[in-house]
Amino acid sequence: MNSIALRFPATRPVLRSAESLRFERLRDDICGKKPFLPLRALLSDRFAEFLPSVSVIEPSIAEMKLPIRMTGERIADASPIDMPDNDYLNLVREDMRPYAYRTGIEMIDRPCGLWERLTAGLNDNSSHSFEITGFPVIDEERKVRQLAFFVRFAPILDETARQLTAVAEGVEGEWIDLGSGVPKVSPVGFL
Repeated sequence: MNSIALRFPATRPVLRSAESLRFERLRDDICGKKPFLPLRALLSDRFAEFLPSVSVIEPSIAEMKLPIRMTGERIADASPIDMPDNDYLNLVREDMRPYAYRTGIEMIDRPCGLWERLTAGLNDNSSHSFEITGFPVIDEERKVRQLAFFVRFAPILDETARQLTAVAEGVEGEWIDLGSGVPKVSPVGFL
C-alpha cells in the first residue's frame, strides 16, 4: 500500500513515528488487499501494544456525528470528556468540526487511511502536538463500518497528567492509499 503525501508547505518533510508505521504495517499484514480491518483483529493480541492508545469511532451519517465506541486508557486519561459514546467532534475546535466529520466519512466511503500531526490546547493553557494514524474497520457481527485511530501523544502528557481541552488544527498529514485511491484535497485542514 502506498502513502500519498499532501503536505503544506511542500518543503516540510513528513515525520511519521516508528509506532505509526508499525501500526500501518500490522494492519496491512492482516488485511492484505482488503480495505477494512475486522474489529475482532484490531482487538486481538496482535494489536495489544497499541490498544491503550486506540480509539474506535462509528460515524453517524444521519446525525452528522462521530461517536466514540471504544477507547484505550491512555486516550481516556488525556481527554476532558467521558468516553466512550461521546461525540469526537466535542473535542474539536468548533470551526474545524465540519472538516473532521468529512474526513471520517471520506475514510469510510473511499476507503482510505490517514496520518496526521495535530495540535491541541491543554488544560494549563499550553499547546501540544500529537500524531494520529487511522484506518477503516468493520464490526462484522453488527455489519457496521467504523474508524480506528492510533493516537501517539508525546511523553509530556504522561509525565504531567495534563489533559487536552480541544483539538485545534492539523499541522501536516497524508492520506494512506488502501487500494481505492485517496481524496484530492489535503488532509491538513480537512481533518
